[in-house]
Amino acid sequence: MWKTKSRTILNILVGFVFVVLIFNFYNTFSMNTEYSFSSIVYNIGDEYIEGISVNSSVELYLKYFDIDNCSIKVVDENNKELSSGLVVNGSKTVLNDANGNAIKSYTNIIKGDYNRDGIIEKQDFYDIGKCLVNDCSLDDVDMLSVDIDGDKELHINDLMLLDKAITLGYTGMSISEESIILQSGEQGRLVAKVEPGFGVNLNVKWSSDDNSIASVDEAGRVTGHNVGETKVRATTFDGKYSVEATIKVDNT
Repeated sequence: MWKTKSRTILNILVGFVFVVLIFNFYNTFSMNTEYSFSSIVYNIGDEYIEGISVNSSVELYLKYFDIDNCSIKVVDENNKELSSGLVVNGSKTVLNDANGNAIKSYTNIIKGDYNRDGIIEKQDFYDIGKCLVNDCSLDDVDMLSVDIDGDKELHINDLMLLDKAITLGYTGMSISEESIILQSGEQGRLVAKVEPGFGVNLNVKWSSDDNSIASVDEAGRVTGHNVGETKVRATTFDGKYSVEATIKVDNT
């Protein structure tokens, strides 16, 4: 009888300890700092970030991300941090938690940047052509950068599309919102997309007709200031296309 009671008490104690441990585990887990890492400009996958423009400075590149309780940095293929210069094909974006510990690393992909210098020129076209003729071996980064039409292969169509983009430049442009209403001090985001989405500078030049009413930074983030209405405009770097949005600041 005593043995039975002892076993029962022991089971209760073990069960209690188990419940306490489980509770502490979930309590600790639930209190972990949550973070968010997103972009309305780039495509963030499990391993790669795509949709990055040629001629993107590191400073501008980082402004296109929305982050919370974390930080990001760009490193080269040798894991050396890049604080200036251009983001190049094959470089990496490293996501860090609030304590500065690396959580995840993504490889940056720039369509057409075969030479991995952050720009696209005829030399990229020639080198991709040589690779096509010689049936050279391509690693995953190279394949993603030369696969212009997205069929996961390199063939003459990719070369033709890239050549057309280099030769003709921009062929169209659109903007995410035609009008935004803000309060003073409130921010909104505009995204201007150009066609084609490769081979040309996908970044655009932003400007406001009246910065006292609403200003816009180089990444399309609009800030309302004083009550009124103005236009915010995005223009391609060659001046060929321009789109605009009406920004109204209303504190009522």
